[in-house]
Amino acid sequence: MNINESFLKVNKAISNLWGKIEERRDQKKLPKFKHWSANVEKKVAQVLPLTKQFLDVVQADHASNAAAAMNGPSHGDGSPRTERRDKVHKGNIYERLLLPLTDLTALLSVNLFKHDLYPSDHLSSSSSSSSTHTIHPSPSPPPSPSKEGPSAKGEAQNHLDPFRSSVLDLWRALLELLERGAVDRSSEKDIALTNIICNLILMVLKRREFDPSNLYINMSNPSDQLVDIASRYRALLYQTQVFVSTKLAIPIAPMNPFHQFCARVLAVTFFRVPVIGQCIMSAVVPDQALLENITALVPPFGSLADDDPDMQAYTSSYPVLFGWPQFHYTVTELRPNTWDDRLADTSKAWLTILAKRESIFFSFFKEWILYIRHVVCGVTTNGFSNGLPTSGNTSPTLFATNGSSNGSASSSMSSSTSTLSISSGGLFDGSFHWRSFPGFVPLLHAMLLDMRTRDQGPPPISRPTPQLELQYLLLIVSRGELLNAFVQTLFLHTNAHDVPSVIISLNITEAWLRELNSQHLTISDKTFNVGFFCDGLHIILSSDHHQLVGKVLALVYNYADMFVGTSRRTLFSDLLLRRHFFDLFLHWDPSVRNAFDQVLIFRMVRIKRSLLYSDGIAVREYGKANQQSKSRDSMEVVSSASMISNGTPPQHEPQPSSPRMSSTSSANPGPSPSSSTSSIPSSSSSDSIGSHLSRNVSFGSAFLENDETALDVELFLKLEAHVKMVGDQIRDHNLQYYPSLLEAYVPAALAEYNTYLSRYYSWEQSGAIDPPKMNVLSILGNKLDG
Repeated sequence: MNINESFLKVNKAISNLWGKIEERRDQKKLPKFKHWSANVEKKVAQVLPLTKQFLDVVQADHASNAAAAMNGPSHGDGSPRTERRDKVHKGNIYERLLLPLTDLTALLSVNLFKHDLYPSDHLSSSSSSSSTHTIHPSPSPPPSPSKEGPSAKGEAQNHLDPFRSSVLDLWRALLELLERGAVDRSSEKDIALTNIICNLILMVLKRREFDPSNLYINMSNPSDQLVDIASRYRALLYQTQVFVSTKLAIPIAPMNPFHQFCARVLAVTFFRVPVIGQCIMSAVVPDQALLENITALVPPFGSLADDDPDMQAYTSSYPVLFGWPQFHYTVTELRPNTWDDRLADTSKAWLTILAKRESIFFSFFKEWILYIRHVVCGVTTNGFSNGLPTSGNTSPTLFATNGSSNGSASSSMSSSTSTLSISSGGLFDGSFHWRSFPGFVPLLHAMLLDMRTRDQGPPPISRPTPQLELQYLLLIVSRGELLNAFVQTLFLHTNAHDVPSVIISLNITEAWLRELNSQHLTISDKTFNVGFFCDGLHIILSSDHHQLVGKVLALVYNYADMFVGTSRRTLFSDLLLRRHFFDLFLHWDPSVRNAFDQVLIFRMVRIKRSLLYSDGIAVREYGKANQQSKSRDSMEVVSSASMISNGTPPQHEPQPSSPRMSSTSSANPGPSPSSSTSSIPSSSSSDSIGSHLSRNVSFGSAFLENDETALDVELFLKLEAHVKMVGDQIRDHNLQYYPSLLEAYVPAALAEYNTYLSRYYSWEQSGAIDPPKMNVLSILGNKLDG
């Protein structure tokens, strides 16, 4: 016996032991299950006659309305809708129906047993990803009860058949209400009733008692009662899909209760009716010729063919998702029916609407992801309310453990959102390799192609659109790594000369950042092409459209903390300081200058400025006498203990020169002969700033060990140098740091900068954690003067 065989035996023994422990736990739940199933059956018995009465009233109303249309109204205000509603409410059927349905919603949201009622081992050997009905079931019967007596799950089987039969009756009755249009949607009560009916149908449709492992039929000795239940379930599954297909033949508004219902049914039947999954993928997945730029951002994963090892791993690991071909084959062999033909004869207009990527496509994709999470992790979200508890090790070995793919920004693939009310963890914590999940990347490509080719609408203020909800969810699924693909796709479709289009793109980008920020995720250069992002912002800033410039600065101000490491250096040092400092600091619009000042003072440097001053940092221009041979980034760092006043920051008063440098500046400032000086490399060599400081600045060795702290010091020095250069050119017109036309704005710009600097120290001394909201001086008024 080799080591692998020994390991497998030990692992099997541990699994068996754990199964016995779980069975003992379930045995204690058996009395609860009996009581719970009896309550469900009792409530269903109350509902069924009420639904029949409800349908009788509706049919009578239809006949009355038809007669009124031919002969004219006989009484009332002449409105058939009013007459029908009066009859329904006079009979009090509505209120009598609503209460037990609400109770059933609470009851069916419970799932007492933690594991399958039959172990799924007999499925793993014969399950396949094929969507055709050619897979033969394994002849292995379910395990027999142990010698110690009947198991808890064996006893539960005695109560399962009546329970399953009862909830199938409920499903049939509720679906009939929807099919006959018994629920009018013109009042709040009817909308509430529609939502409850749709939710109950979804709950029954996804109950664990109808999973393939729990509807296992032994072909050599089939149970008539079990075959009957399986056949009824399959018929209702197809009937519901036919209803949804008919309903989606005309586009449904997202606010319509049937919109979410249809999307959730499609997410389930995608797996449970394999032909539906085939049809959806054929309709929505675009040709590869259209995906040239998309696949560069999100490469496809594997072939996903039937014989693909990854596909087989998913099939054996999740029979609830991929074990349905065997179920359909078995049922149709034992109970032939015409539902396959009826589904094939249904209008395919709903597929055309999906192919056009209307709102239902985005809702379907979102619900598809949530349903997978519901099955794999048992997490309850957005209508998937009968939670499937997590049972042991559910992830096959092919899954990634860190949530990242290859660490590159070009391959940006590898959580829940405040908008979607999805809790973190489960399949959204980075432990699930979504790229390898069958169908995920093709559906993602379709969504990105829509973003690449269709003009995007502005994000709504109140409720997000289905498209935006899907984007939020995908960002959480990828732990923010899909932001790179989203931003590049959106920016490449945006016309820089179309101001409304640019504003919409910035609003959408801000919505993405806000969602990631709510999940406490950061932006790293390993998964985000910050260079491309900054190039896009550079084009907007260069347009000199003051509204667009102000919006970019507000975006940076609100989400600056999300940028870390190289991405933060690129954003602040390269984009805002090297490319646009003088353009924005000396901008003609005071609101733009004020916004830029606040970005520089409150958001660029994260450690307290008082700490930087107390540790003795000073910045002086180097070699200004020979300015033509020096770049404007050539500065020096000197130890300047003389500038410290008892370790507290200097008191700033608005004046047309930098208060930080006022005590050492002169008409022709330069390095003091007694100062220990050395030049700082240019911004392109900014990595050497930290080592430079360790030699020339009186920081402790531990101070610069943190990369972000070292970057704070680097950005602080560059900012102080640039501000000093503004005043130096006014005193020495031979300097050409910025165009001379901008010199007219220098006094006002420096005074505004110092005012915000004073406000910064007031904020710092207050001990507040969050920076103040961005405001311009004209709004703040005299509040800053004090």
